Amino acid sequence: MDADWIRIGRVRSVNAARRELRIVPEDGCEPLFGNSEWIHVRLADERLLRCRTTSVRWHAGSALVLLSPGVTRETVARTKGAFVVAPAGDGDRFGKVRICDLIGLRVLRVDGSVLGTVKDVYPTRGSDVVEVAATGSKTLLFPLVEPLVETVDMNRGVLIVRDTTPYAVEYED
Repeated sequence: MDADWIRIGRVRSVNAARRELRIVPEDGCEPLFGNSEWIHVRLADERLLRCRTTSVRWHAGSALVLLSPGVTRETVARTKGAFVVAPAGDGDRFGKVRICDLIGLRVLRVDGSVLGTVKDVYPTRGSDVVEVAATGSKTLLFPLVEPLVETVDMNRGVLIVRDTTPYAVEYED
């Protein structure tokens, strides 16, 4: 697979008559299925298929992706077992880190104090948003933007942030 693409799931089954794919996402990559109007499938012969989607819904941990009427039933049938990929830029906003890999990281302030743990990441058009289970029963939401994020250190398992006050939304669970 090209270095320009990341694997985000696999087509488990298809319903060619409905142009529907049942995709099992890679761990933590569920957010990458939410807002895209296109899906990329790497076929067994290594060709890349780009299809417009009309809807994505979730059932039993799988994404059910309905493709647009322009995709033939034969093409849909060929996708069974194929990998679903995304441009590396979609999951690679901070160096070589996929946004789905941020889930579970400890969040530290630049002074080293613990803010919490990344609970989820939500892709949006402007910037990705991180949900942090903070100390106590509080939850924080803040954007993954360069003025806020100091660094992502996957080796240490930490996301280091500057002052979140101007950016964060806080609520209690």
